[in-house]
Parts: sequence; C-alpha cells; structure tokens
Amino acid sequence: MRPDAPPSVSPYRALLGDDYDTLHPNVRAAHEAPLVAEGVFDVVHGSHLVVPVLIWIMKLPASGRSVPVHLQVVDEAAAPGARSLGMRWSRRIGRSILETHQFAQDDFLVEQSGAGSVVFVLHPADGSLVYERAATEFMGVPVPSFLSPRIHASVSPDPAGWHVDVAVHWRRHLICRYWGRMQPLKTT
Repeated sequence: MRPDAPPSVSPYRALLGDDYDTLHPNVRAAHEAPLVAEGVFDVVHGSHLVVPVLIWIMKLPASGRSVPVHLQVVDEAAAPGARSLGMRWSRRIGRSILETHQFAQDDFLVEQSGAGSVVFVLHPADGSLVYERAATEFMGVPVPSFLSPRIHASVSPDPAGWHVDVAVHWRRHLICRYWGRMQPLKTT
C-alpha cells in the first residue's frame, strides 16, 4: 500500500496513489462506493473437461449472449489498524451471484470469496485499469502456480460508463471469459 495513502480510503486509491487520478473518470466511478450499476455481458466457457468443475468452484457465470448484469458496491469498515476500506462487491450475472470482499494488503488488491482469495497487481494504462493475478490462496494457504487459474481483467472507459473484460484460464485452457458494458444507475 502506498505510504502516502490517507486513512480510510478506497483500496484502489490506497494502492495506486496519484496514479488513481490518471484513470478515466468513468473507470474511477466503477471503483468507488457506493455504486449501483447495470449492464449486459457476453459469457463464453472453454471446452476442457475441468471447465464445469472450475466454473462451479469459482462461482463463474453461465454462458450466454447479452446476459443482464447488476452490480452493487458498498464500503465496509477498515480492519483495526488498516489504512484502506474494504469494499463488498455483489454481482448478479444472469442467474449467477458472486459476492466478494476486496481490500488492499501490502501492494496488492485481495479479492476474497468464501475460502478462496485472488491477489492482484493493479496497473493503470491509458485511463484504463488492468488487473493481473499475482497469487491464489485457499483457506489462507498459497495455491501452487501450476494449479492456480490465471485471471486477467480490465476496466476501460465507455461513453456511458465502462467496459469490463475478464478472462480465466487454467493451464492455457480457457475456463470462462465475460465482457460487456456497464453504466451507473442514478441513486437518490
């Protein structure tokens, strides 16, 4: 985490520091709470024999075209002594529901779902934000790299909101890829 991060800031601002301000305003809006957004994704699955098992374990969405998406992001209290807030991400992609907790730990973004965690390095790039998987843990134990899924994600600006592209691979086999546009809903 950046040493210049003020107390109780979003994990993204805490990790990126001044680079956070280089993100396109729509990309920043996609990473700030509170947020309610909707959109439409296309979802494809790979054909390897382990795909159904990994889809189930990782709670990834079912395949489909023009799948409706609903997103809600809320701040959570920072852990004692923590310098950044956690964020609860609740996603509904079609019938699939994925709830994760994201927080900054050292120089990484940790996304936790149940007993599993994915650790990401964040990279700003031309107004977009790129997530690269650095590690995977299960019940706090690191999963060896050869067993871990590879996850690459990006959030880029779109005129009405932002574009999301997430790809999950395992041993060079596509497990799931989903992409599409999101836009914030006005809340009162």
